[in-house]
Amino acid sequence: MPSGPGINGHIAAGTVLPGDELVPILAAHIAGLAHPDSASTKMVLLDGFPRSLEQEAIARKQLASAGKSEFPDLAVFFSCPKAVLKERYVARRRGVYDGALFEKRYEQHEREYPGVEGLYRQKGILVEMDTSGGIDESYDHFARFLETFLADR
Repeated sequence: MPSGPGINGHIAAGTVLPGDELVPILAAHIAGLAHPDSASTKMVLLDGFPRSLEQEAIARKQLASAGKSEFPDLAVFFSCPKAVLKERYVARRRGVYDGALFEKRYEQHEREYPGVEGLYRQKGILVEMDTSGGIDESYDHFARFLETFLADR
């Protein structure tokens, strides 16, 4: 499993980890969360992964369970205006505080994510949630939606 300088180098450079480095890390954690009854296990991907079609293809191959024909069951994209995202990023006070790293990552997102979004939208599994409101409002909206989704499946 990748760790150390490779990951730290991507963090320092503000670049996204390639799928062959990121997916094994996530797969190990996801495997530990799996319910013993694989027929009732639902795979929900939240905003931020996968960030590219390359990551999606590797994730599909490594994370899809043998008993499931589709991966994932649901993908949630948290939408928010760029200005609000930047304000939140800078307020987190991680990495480059002046927003330069934010701009780099945002441009990368704009280049790479539309392919993932299009794929999941075509499959009918993409849900877009507006998160431009406050944290509590966004969380409550998402929690209610997820509770309904899990109950209906």
